[in-house]
Amino acid sequence: MAFIADQLIALEDVDPDALPGTDRQWRDYRTQVRRWTLGAEGYPAIELRPRRPT
Repeated sequence: MAFIADQLIALEDVDPDALPGTDRQWRDYRTQVRRWTLGAEGYPAIELRPRRPT
């Protein structure tokens, strides 16, 4: 989650090293990761973990 927070800050700061994806895509990804917990479909299979924006 800290990585996602850092990415959102980088996007806000228009950092040229920010990864691809929009602010909205990264916020949606954060929500998906937060919901991917015990009992969630596919958890804990890493190949089913939510994918980062591209």
